[in-house]
Amino acid sequence: MIQGMRSLIFALCVSAIGATAHASFDLAIMYDSTNQTFVRYDPVNRVVLGTFGSQYQGYFGNAHRMALDPTSPGKFLSMDVNGVVRQIDYSTGLLTASYHPGTTVLFPTAFRALSNGNLLRVLNSGATTILTRGSATPITTFATYSGYTTIDALPVENGNFVTLERSISGSNYLYHLFYRNSGGTFVSWLPNWYTSTAAAALRTIQLHEGEIIGAGHTSGQLLNAYAPYSAGSFGTAGTIGVNHTVDTTNISTLANGHPSTAYFVQNGSGGTRVFRMDLAGRISTQFDTTSLSGRNITDMVVVIAPEPGAFAGLALGALLLLRRKK
Repeated sequence: MIQGMRSLIFALCVSAIGATAHASFDLAIMYDSTNQTFVRYDPVNRVVLGTFGSQYQGYFGNAHRMALDPTSPGKFLSMDVNGVVRQIDYSTGLLTASYHPGTTVLFPTAFRALSNGNLLRVLNSGATTILTRGSATPITTFATYSGYTTIDALPVENGNFVTLERSISGSNYLYHLFYRNSGGTFVSWLPNWYTSTAAAALRTIQLHEGEIIGAGHTSGQLLNAYAPYSAGSFGTAGTIGVNHTVDTTNISTLANGHPSTAYFVQNGSGGTRVFRMDLAGRISTQFDTTSLSGRNITDMVVVIAPEPGAFAGLALGALLLLRRKK
């Protein structure tokens, strides 16, 4: 009888493990510059799940930009206005490492962690720098071609990356994608990805299920531009503008969620909003205007986190099994 009960409990534990693989949700980690703290946020149910990290912040410690850390699961990186990088465990909220003590105000516009462990920083001047984690000395700083300004950068395979760059032709702004190797050297490009009279038509890019997705804003639209991508090659590009009745200016952050889902952060005249986008259907499914009231979100990363109930069921099964063994 006892052996049979143990077998049943073991089976339940295995089932719980399987359920954990599927029972997951999109967990956004945001930086709130108004309250100088990180925010855990459920963008599907539009609920704040707590804050942490205020002890690491200060006037020159504000987490101006954030990035997921591909070499350390369960952790993210933040870069402040002095260029200092902090690695933080998003579950415990504890600081686990700090790199690049800085003394010069930089105000990075983009910050990414490359797949080879190096870090990538873009300044508002457009200058792009590749850094190692353990040294304050950059590997290389490069400027793009004359007349082009780097807006954002996107890590891809083998430490390589794609930069979003803007040029001007008459009254139009032209947006291009440049594929670069891990040392920053130009390899290939997608010219004239998008053309607009708006200087902020594209602000940020993200790789999602074989497509590079671009987010920004034009008058009355939340812009969604896309380009198929594979190992340094670009496919036929397209653009989609999603109309909204609310103000869609100041779209600054794009982060992936579950397949075909992405999230945009907006700090506009109506306060902070989070847009949830269905990338497969090319539509905006919802936006949140209330739960982040009183906050100014400067950046956001999204992780696929297990549902708390799945972990609870697994832990309960393990405890029961141990108790039966006594």
